[in-house]
Amino acid sequence: MNGESTGRVCERTVASFDGTHIACRETGAGPAMMLANGLGGTWTAWRHLIEFFRDRFHVISWDYRGTYRSGLSAAPARYDMEAHVRDALAVADAFGVDRAVWIGWSMGVQLDFEIVARAPERVLGLVAINGAYGRPFETALGGRYARHVIPAIARLIRAMPGPFSAVLRRGAGWEWVLDVLIAAGLVGRTLDRPVFRDLARDFANLDLAAYFSTLLALGEHDAEHALAAVRCPFLVVAGDRDPMTPRALSEEMVRRVAGAELLIVRGGTHYVPVEFPEMVNLRIERFLREHGLLPEAVPGAGGGTAASAARG
Repeated sequence: MNGESTGRVCERTVASFDGTHIACRETGAGPAMMLANGLGGTWTAWRHLIEFFRDRFHVISWDYRGTYRSGLSAAPARYDMEAHVRDALAVADAFGVDRAVWIGWSMGVQLDFEIVARAPERVLGLVAINGAYGRPFETALGGRYARHVIPAIARLIRAMPGPFSAVLRRGAGWEWVLDVLIAAGLVGRTLDRPVFRDLARDFANLDLAAYFSTLLALGEHDAEHALAAVRCPFLVVAGDRDPMTPRALSEEMVRRVAGAELLIVRGGTHYVPVEFPEMVNLRIERFLREHGLLPEAVPGAGGGTAASAARG
């Protein structure tokens, strides 16, 4: 593992079980908080949550293999969920994290469920944001056609990524693309546009063959078996307009886990952490406080409620 200090954020590379290089970032001080991205997400997507909690937690996140600063999978190429879970545990081990609060977004929810099933003693608390427990394509976009259409498109792009990469790079700076997504109801009007622009710029440079390999593997993954293993405090955060993870799915997840808690964000889509960051952060803070998982702030670390209020 090597590290490079970048102000308040430290960037490191961890060698995973098969030698794949996993890029990680950390900030803050206190007990560990592990952030598992959505597919296509990176540190930038967690901007509001990181700023809010870094005065009380040692916040750690990583780029999935084949995305952003992480390397492509070592040969033979593996982008299945098992590989991603082993990457996550390799990151935790490299940082000396035995136990942590795990927060997952979309694909990160599936990953975190597998962490709970495999090593429940390592999970102090679990927060699932805009995520499913079953096969995601079965319920995304109504499910009926998505289960066939999404994999077909993914296989097409994976087979010949070049033209699609060129289009992405050209369109990354087109503001009207976001307006179209909002009009279609795929993202909310309150979305943090600077975060979206930063993500779009980085996303345009992804290796699409690796990205869609992970997407296809995610579509086949089913974490339903892990629900029975959840014994820690558990909070589900959902948007009532999320086309990828329907509200009813989140409500069913809460019914199936004893003591689980639920926040439904009115007007929220699949991106509630950057559409309604203050609401989401305050609810997570309350959840952690009520379960004895919220430490005192570390002086000089920044973040927290005051910092959130100062941002407006």
